[in-house]
Amino acid sequence: MPAVPVYFQTAMPAISLPSDEPSPTTTLPIRKHKFKTPKIRLHLDDISHDGSSVFLSNIKGNEDLEQQVQNVLNLLYDHDTPQPGTRSVTFVLRAYQGLAYTTGIELDEDHKEIHINLDYIAKLKGEPRHEILGVICHELVHCFQWAAEGTCNGGLIEGVADYVRLNAGLAAKHWRQEANGKWDGGYQHTGYFLQYLEERFGAGTIKRLNQGLREGEYDEKKLFGGCCSGKEVEQLWKDYREELARRKSNEEQPSKTEEGKTIPTDTPPKFEESNPPDAQLGDFDLTCSTTHETNIEPTTMEITPFVATHRGALLIGDYNVYRTQLSRQLLAIRKRLGRATAKKEKFAKKEISASDVSSNIEFVHLLLLTAERAWAHAMFMKTSHGEDTSGKGITGSTRSHIISRLSKAAKTASQLVELLNDRGTSKANDQDVLEARAYRSSLAGAEEFEKQSEGQRDTEQSNEQRWQPCLRSYAEARVIYAALYERDRKEVYRDILANTIDPTIRYAAYQAHLSRTIAIPTIAKRYFPSEDKELVGLVEQVDQYALKDKPVPKNDEDKQASPQDVPNSVTWRGRKANIVDASIGQALAAVTAAEARLRSYLTSNETASNRDKAAAYDDVLTASQDAADATKRATDELEKERVDEGDPRMQDLRVTSLAVNYDLISWRVGRNRILIGDDDGLSFSPQQPKKAKRPRKDGRPYSEKEEPRSRKLARLRERVVLYDATIQSINSVKDLRGAMRDAAFVTELEGKEAYFRALKCLNISYSQNLLDGHLNALALLQRANELLSDLSPSDSAAPDAPPTLHLTSSSAEAAQKHISALLSCTHALVELHKLEANARVAAEKNMTSAFPLVQNLNAYPTPGVQVDLTNLVQYPPKVQPVPVKPLFLDVAWNYIDYPGREKEVPVKAAAAPADEPMVNGGQEDQPKKRGWFGFGR
Repeated sequence: MPAVPVYFQTAMPAISLPSDEPSPTTTLPIRKHKFKTPKIRLHLDDISHDGSSVFLSNIKGNEDLEQQVQNVLNLLYDHDTPQPGTRSVTFVLRAYQGLAYTTGIELDEDHKEIHINLDYIAKLKGEPRHEILGVICHELVHCFQWAAEGTCNGGLIEGVADYVRLNAGLAAKHWRQEANGKWDGGYQHTGYFLQYLEERFGAGTIKRLNQGLREGEYDEKKLFGGCCSGKEVEQLWKDYREELARRKSNEEQPSKTEEGKTIPTDTPPKFEESNPPDAQLGDFDLTCSTTHETNIEPTTMEITPFVATHRGALLIGDYNVYRTQLSRQLLAIRKRLGRATAKKEKFAKKEISASDVSSNIEFVHLLLLTAERAWAHAMFMKTSHGEDTSGKGITGSTRSHIISRLSKAAKTASQLVELLNDRGTSKANDQDVLEARAYRSSLAGAEEFEKQSEGQRDTEQSNEQRWQPCLRSYAEARVIYAALYERDRKEVYRDILANTIDPTIRYAAYQAHLSRTIAIPTIAKRYFPSEDKELVGLVEQVDQYALKDKPVPKNDEDKQASPQDVPNSVTWRGRKANIVDASIGQALAAVTAAEARLRSYLTSNETASNRDKAAAYDDVLTASQDAADATKRATDELEKERVDEGDPRMQDLRVTSLAVNYDLISWRVGRNRILIGDDDGLSFSPQQPKKAKRPRKDGRPYSEKEEPRSRKLARLRERVVLYDATIQSINSVKDLRGAMRDAAFVTELEGKEAYFRALKCLNISYSQNLLDGHLNALALLQRANELLSDLSPSDSAAPDAPPTLHLTSSSAEAAQKHISALLSCTHALVELHKLEANARVAAEKNMTSAFPLVQNLNAYPTPGVQVDLTNLVQYPPKVQPVPVKPLFLDVAWNYIDYPGREKEVPVKAAAAPADEPMVNGGQEDQPKKRGWFGFGR
């Protein structure tokens, strides 16, 4: 059975069903990533100080400190973006001059210390907990934010810290929103400005800005241009000031202007009427002034982004907190519109007309916030009673109260739809009507969901008939949001579909006993109210294929832009498995489409930076994660139904799960390889310094500076972190069910792990060489060479395939060749350093050579060893063996009969000359002397 769906971005608690049905899972109401928390320490300098007592009585160290770390990381980073390597944070509470500051330990910057003044804490009045948590949140940001290698604007650094504090609901009561001076004034002055940028250019703007400060020196134009559609910060600041001034001029009560007004400490400022990311601030009036002096009107009412932005508060709070915030905002809007009930007066309902909507968009916001508050009330009751472990579920008056709140929310949304349908008076366009109808359908579907989930059932109706109203409502919302997403490609529509609509339709389809092989889009089209011709016409104007299948693409461009065919099977290492759930097939089709887009981007943008290439992996990673989640849900459903492991459906799901999870891990590894650099970080070259923008005053060029060693070490440290993440991902494959049964697959994984371990050792050796630890570098290179000795990758990947976990033989051979050569060089370098060290020791001891100089004429004097000019030769000489040289061998040649040498026969002369001597009365033959000293051949 599918997991219980969620409403928009928040999870819905479990629904109790009869005992013969599997119970759905329960999820948390806060959609938040759990980051790894560094070690947190607390040091009290003086336990008897009044400030220590105030701190300990208001702060729970085991909960509040870790919670603030999670808030900071969630507001600055996504789960897959690089973060600083902060390993510990120590809170030091002591008395000194000041309020608080953050520093790093001298020996290691990854260990941070936050110093807070006890005297300041002791002087806090009222409720000090809020202010202390705010200070802690601000200082924790300095422990985890990027700072452009220490070159970032100080005002921006402090502004990001107060932006996080603002969005964590910890703004100080004395903060005021104003636009005086420069944008980089710091603290809340810049924090509100960054909040404005977040609202104007979409969620994640400040996260991207923070990531822009990760590498290189601070470049203001490039930083804000990349995050804010190419606009310069000075122009953005000017737009911000004009927006505040416009809001001030549009206030009906001048004494309560927006500029200079204190924002509630538990509510971040929201620019509800902010522009879409691609719009200029001057393109339309954000507040739709009641005075018709200008002809500037908003293009759309931005109903869906308004609701989604407000529900973002659920990331750091529960439904009750959200409901309280909505009540405050409703009161503020009523006061601005002159519809607030004065004290001691009886409440009188004031109807809203279409002309009111056309005159001021805040009447639309009034209806939306009213519906949201009723919905939040219902969800709060549902989550509160969902924690009951007695097994009885939600019954009786509580169930009726929840349904009544959802009914009120749906009726309020229906009222908004009726007002917007009067196009001539309300001045609403087609998109406004569609978004209002989709919002109403989602609330109406939630009401029907609660009616059918428990208690209120008609036994005469079949399951499909009972769940048909819920399916019809959610089908209408699904078709509208899908059409809008197809046209505008806004993430807000995609999030609603993925987190709310689709899970709910899948759950309702299960309850209606529909086949799991039917895709969610098909279910939505089947139950869509096609009899409403006006709605059908509006939807088809947005997307002509919203209610019918798209034609077959004719060329490659159309194939890439169109949805891929839904596969009906997957293949894993030669084994084919059927897809038993339609949601898995849809997710795999999305993976195929995302992979095609990634391949196209990498091929056409070869000169893009590694960060941009890695960002292109986001779509395929998201689609792969969706496929893995869909497979897990389908597996959990069969397990809850107690399907045997030998069932073909279960076996197919096990194979599918192994395949999709391996692909997900493979894409993660590929993204890490892109971030590491070319050739998987095989080489390490210094970065070229950035040229100064302005010339020197004296006209001389700037001298080129080499990249500092600290920056090189930081880049190597980032590489090692990525290698560790890659190795951890490879090891996680072994934990997948069924992976260890394939011995060949395990051997292949171990080889890939050895490859990345070898590269990790290589890069650590680079850092050791920078620190003059050549002997350690030699040991690391030897280890890397051993790891690569048994590696046997394959060549089955396509040449233009994006980097993944797959390794080619060319990359392995290049790594072996490079490491082997570097190993020899490092070995020689170690020997040279060893000789130098020995010479240094000899010089310190004034050592001299014991051999005479005549015996060392062919050797250069060793550095550090003195040459003794008094020891030229050995005297008195000693008899020593002399080596036999070829000269003396020639002597032996004349007297020794060597094998193979014929004897020479002397030839007698016929007559002896007169001058030759006679011996014994005859002439004797005398041999002729040859060679040196008469010897020779």
